[in-house]
Amino acid sequence: MWKATTASLILESMKQQDQKWLQEKQEDSAYHLARLSLEAIGRYCQDPEGGISEHLKDIIMKSLEIDQDIGKQAARIDLAFRGSEDPIAFDAGYMETGSREATPHPGQRVDLVVAPALVRQGKSTGEDFEISTLLLKMEVACFRST
Repeated sequence: MWKATTASLILESMKQQDQKWLQEKQEDSAYHLARLSLEAIGRYCQDPEGGISEHLKDIIMKSLEIDQDIGKQAARIDLAFRGSEDPIAFDAGYMETGSREATPHPGQRVDLVVAPALVRQGKSTGEDFEISTLLLKMEVACFRST
């Protein structure tokens, strides 16, 4: 006998199969990207075959999860690379350095952008898209004091 619950069970089963397939595809892609990354940076690693590939795959998988979560929000989330001026000048309101580095002086030249800033446009309610909010500062490195 066909019941309404039968249809929902079939749809749920299909959804689970789709999710499993998607998870497998993401893991395959993450593994491939990790291998490509390791080819590029392997010569700089002390032990390139010592599990680094698996760590890179884990990082890529986590970034995919974060990307999916961000994509569900009504607000727009952007990665900001403030690269219009050359060279980029350090701005403490928008940038920070690693924990072991001394804080550069305002206007000091940025030598390396380690991670872009994370900026939200609007609110999670879907309102105020003209308002930008800095969620995470850009992480930079300033090697020279010029």
